[in-house]
Amino acid sequence: MPNRENFDLLRQRALHHAYTFKYSRRPNTAAAVDFTASPKWSAEVSRARLAELQMVQEDISRAVNERWYGAEVEVLLESIEQWRAVGRGRILRTPP
Repeated sequence: MPNRENFDLLRQRALHHAYTFKYSRRPNTAAAVDFTASPKWSAEVSRARLAELQMVQEDISRAVNERWYGAEVEVLLESIEQWRAVGRGRILRTPP
């Protein structure tokens, strides 16, 4: 469904995280063109492409994070909410 070259690039770069979103029109910009009139840009197709992209990114993020398992690092916690802790460390984000 989506452009496979985008997924290949995503896997090759192995980003720790990616901000992804579905296409939306923006007035007075190049994104103002209504691509959604075409079946290949329908809301359903956009949602499916976004979901697939996010699944690929989740797999990449999980693999990167798992390489940190067992490592001891110093962090400063900024917040803890239910299942998620947010903080900063002194090290780069490159896993051991």
